[in-house]
Amino acid sequence: MVMRKIEPGVWKPEKEGDKIKGTFISKDEGVGKFESTAYHLEVDGTPMTVWGSAALTPKMVGIKPGDLVEIEYTGTTPSEKGADTKLFDVSVDDGMDEEVPVEKIPQQAADVPTD
Repeated sequence: MVMRKIEPGVWKPEKEGDKIKGTFISKDEGVGKFESTAYHLEVDGTPMTVWGSAALTPKMVGIKPGDLVEIEYTGTTPSEKGADTKLFDVSVDDGMDEEVPVEKIPQQAADVPTD
């Protein structure tokens, strides 16, 4: 038997394909001794925290409060320092019928096409 520490309200993906889907509420930057980013979602009425990482944080840049967000754990890759880096896909509901990866969302006003 393997004992795991329980941290209520913190999403901890364990296997490839694990997902969390909820409304993005806010983020806190520079949290804890590692100066991490904590993303706060509401999932089925319950507040949940998702900790940022080198692979996740850049994908969360375009997410705004009120956006419906889905984060999927897609596996690991070796880092330059030899440890495994967890990889994630992030999608946001933009009100259209297709899922749009966050990388396709304009990040700044200069990125928004004009007619």
